[in-house]
Amino acid sequence: MSRSAKKKTRPSQPETSTPAGTPVFAGTILVLAIGLTWIFWYGLWSGGGLIGGDLYTYFFPQKTFFAERLQAGEFPLWNSNIGHGVPLVA
Repeated sequence: MSRSAKKKTRPSQPETSTPAGTPVFAGTILVLAIGLTWIFWYGLWSGGGLIGGDLYTYFFPQKTFFAERLQAGEFPLWNSNIGHGVPLVA
């Protein structure tokens, strides 16, 4: 009994990227970028911010105080204008 020699062939491997897939990917990225720009336009470009609430009103006076003290030639470690005082540089 002899075995017949069969030539084994590898199955063809699918291509991982095709030239036609590149424009689809680029189009998806473009649509995503336009959509995110449209959603966040007001917050980014009209003087608003992405973070709402009182964060801006809390930190702006502290930054202003720090900038004024630096311009006066001091390096403040404590801000006594808020409550009984808070550490400014900790």
